[in-house]
Amino acid sequence: MECKILGVDLGKKWGWAVIEQDADRRPLVRFGEETLTNDALLNASAGMVYHGFQTWLKLILLQEMPSLVVYESVRFTRGMSYIEGQKGILLAELEGLGVEFYGLPIGTLKKWAAGTGKATKTQVMQAVVDRWMEPDGFNQDAPWDGRRKLTDNIADALWCAQHGWWRWQ
Repeated sequence: MECKILGVDLGKKWGWAVIEQDADRRPLVRFGEETLTNDALLNASAGMVYHGFQTWLKLILLQEMPSLVVYESVRFTRGMSYIEGQKGILLAELEGLGVEFYGLPIGTLKKWAAGTGKATKTQVMQAVVDRWMEPDGFNQDAPWDGRRKLTDNIADALWCAQHGWWRWQ
């Protein structure tokens, strides 16, 4: 069954990752991190952060047309208002489009990535390096380009997408 999974990490900066099958039915991975510009964040209201997120979300959903969206489901954290607001926007958009989705609890994400639900951000990021950043790890011919920065937001989004890929198969 052909599928495309979108993983999303919510917050002031939101990470994203897409896993889909290539022509040889191998997983192909793309990822990144989005945010309002630093200048915009200095004076941004929550409404502006939500607007920026919703604009980006509509664009990526239109471009990618995912079969499933998996987002990091956080219960309590600093910046919670941004995450809860973005979660509401995300779920409304997905329900409106009829796209399947589920939230991956942070402890489950950490266990899936690093083997323990109490893993640190550094351990989750190292698990990304160990899993994907070798030659052919992202279905690529060359090794990971070390100039491309890996953030905890991208790492979380990658693990969300990977969990969705595993469940879909």
